[in-house]
Amino acid sequence: MKEQVNSQVLHPNQTTVLIPAFNEERFLRQCLDSVVKQADHILVGDNASTDGTAVICREYAEKYEHIQYIRHDTNVGAVENIIRLVKLVETEFVMQMGAHDELPENYIVTLKNLLHADSDAVCAYGNCFWVKLDDTISKTLDFASVRAGMLNDDP
Repeated sequence: MKEQVNSQVLHPNQTTVLIPAFNEERFLRQCLDSVVKQADHILVGDNASTDGTAVICREYAEKYEHIQYIRHDTNVGAVENIIRLVKLVETEFVMQMGAHDELPENYIVTLKNLLHADSDAVCAYGNCFWVKLDDTISKTLDFASVRAGMLNDDP
């Protein structure tokens, strides 16, 4: 059942993943492979890439009907690229990831389960790991300080 929200159709419990991209040919396949079976909709905003990003995006959009590829004729900037993608979202849940990022298995369903477990929750997130080209972890961000600030009643 679809319900009307802010003049947009909302698809309950579905997730759209936004992937802004600019010259991400090197990691884009890994990114898309990690999210394609987890998200209900995937919107890739290509910011006028000059490498093979467009070829990869078209390939995946043809193979998977839930991937929508949007190519900008000119580079509109990172923020505007994301804004344009957000305006296309028609699902209850949305997340953004970089075109060079990779999600672990069951990441999206885990976050949705956390949100469903607490009716006051408006955001769910996992830890981040910076991985070097040799697959070693160079940095970990556990968001503990962010979490503490989000729980503070003083905005």
